[in-house]
Amino acid sequence: MNINTVLFPRFCALPLLLLLWAFTTTSHGATLRAYVDRNEVRIGEMIKLTIELNKRTSDTPGTRELNEHFKILLGPKTTQYTSTTDGIKSTSTRWTLEIAPRHSGTINIPSMIVSNQKTTPIAINVIKTTIEDNRINADKPVFIHSEVDKRDVYFQEQIILIVRVFHSTEIEGKIIDPIFNTAIKESLGDKKEYRTNIAGVRYRVKEWTYAIFPQQTGELVIDSYKLEGSRIAGRTSFFLNRNTTRISEKSLPISINVKEIPSHYPRDQWLPAEQVEITESWSSNPPQFKVGEPITRTITLHALQQIAANLPSHSAISSKFFKIYPDQAQSEDNTDRNYGIQTTRAESIAIVPTKPGEFRLPEIKTYWWNTKENRMEIASIPERIITVAASPEHAKISALDTPTANLLATPQQDNTSPNGVSPIWKAIAIIMVVFWVTTTGLALYFWKKLSTHPRKRKVTFKNQPKNPTMLINNITKACHKGDPEDAKYSLIEWGGIYFNLKIISLGELCHLIQERLGQSSDLVKAIDNLQHILYRDPESPWQGDQLAKAVDKLNKRPIKQAQQSSALKNLYSSD
Repeated sequence: MNINTVLFPRFCALPLLLLLWAFTTTSHGATLRAYVDRNEVRIGEMIKLTIELNKRTSDTPGTRELNEHFKILLGPKTTQYTSTTDGIKSTSTRWTLEIAPRHSGTINIPSMIVSNQKTTPIAINVIKTTIEDNRINADKPVFIHSEVDKRDVYFQEQIILIVRVFHSTEIEGKIIDPIFNTAIKESLGDKKEYRTNIAGVRYRVKEWTYAIFPQQTGELVIDSYKLEGSRIAGRTSFFLNRNTTRISEKSLPISINVKEIPSHYPRDQWLPAEQVEITESWSSNPPQFKVGEPITRTITLHALQQIAANLPSHSAISSKFFKIYPDQAQSEDNTDRNYGIQTTRAESIAIVPTKPGEFRLPEIKTYWWNTKENRMEIASIPERIITVAASPEHAKISALDTPTANLLATPQQDNTSPNGVSPIWKAIAIIMVVFWVTTTGLALYFWKKLSTHPRKRKVTFKNQPKNPTMLINNITKACHKGDPEDAKYSLIEWGGIYFNLKIISLGELCHLIQERLGQSSDLVKAIDNLQHILYRDPESPWQGDQLAKAVDKLNKRPIKQAQQSSALKNLYSSD
């Protein structure tokens, strides 16, 4: 066998494989992409189309299919450039075209093919020319024009204002905005620049978009926007300054009719928008309610075509069964040139239950005026029935308070009220009464057996002595506010100072008053009424004027020293 016949395929195979690998890598590494400067235009406006291939080529993209829906104003213009990444140089080819849509609607820039690579089609939204656009006067090299999306709106409804400067020559200058005394103006993004073709003349366009919210009914006049500057005609020579001409242009004023709030709509809840949604969230999911423990509820309001300053607040929730601590609302505005402003307002509220049982969180309603459908609508969070569990500390206080309350109050059956005391809690209260009576009887029995001499009661003072005047003021404030819970705790503290004893319940305070002042005391009647509201009929409003007067009257008497009443002596003597 000839040795050359054996070695030749081996030596030739390696270069061929390397060449094939290089070709495959180059082929797979080549990418072609296309993009435009904007996806929404009006009839006659120009779109800048750019096509890029990440390698050098002499090919040119075909434009045959592009001509079906677009008119090619310029290009394709070819440029090649070199870039360096991580020390590796690469050459790319770029083609730029200026095109204009032939008709309105949603049309696609078709796929462009270069060097066996293909781009993705690009959707373009072409807006039909409006009456306002047809009024553009294109007989000047420089002019300014403004327009609005609607001329008949409701109070505080959004209006989109577009201001454009057209120039067929180079200009320098500034725009002078009118003053909006009876409306709020918000910018909808940065300035936009593009080209357009009007009556055969190519113009460069600078465009600004705003959202306007009228704050007064009647006629709203958007005054003229003014352009002050210079038009640059060219150079007188290579070394001399440019030849400029002073220009002063202004747009026509626009008149808008701002309508009153509809008569059937709640005037204090006016909210015009295209869309409104309200939602809630909790700091724990699902929320767990316990006496004395805070839980945070966040109410979020979303409004399309409205600003945060006009959104209503939902933190004004009140209940005598909860303490409410609203946090500062957080607002966020998102802008869009086509739709305007979308606002989100979030309000967090810390809720601290003060009583166990079943309670109702009322429905939250937000009235709003649908500007698209021209009708009133309601966004709402439905009513929620919650169950509040007792904390260990609250259960201990209830065990001491409930027997006396049940003895002094008239029994009353009420199992139907959703906000009242549930049957379970009533059963617990009865068990605690039986337990209290039993333990008290046993204590008396064993005390009499063990005691041979009367014993004096050891008086225990409160750890933190309070000012009686301050407590009287607290009781008076609670009575005027109609807050039975605050009145209860302040009254117990005041009674402890007045009788110089440690008092832990309204029942014990009532026994002391009956023993010292007699059954006909006005204060006893007022306390009976307070306990009835607290333990039997919590849904009824409480009028605390009687309690405030009785406490004030009794407080003017000399403060009693710690003495043993006959009611208390029976607990500590064998007589």
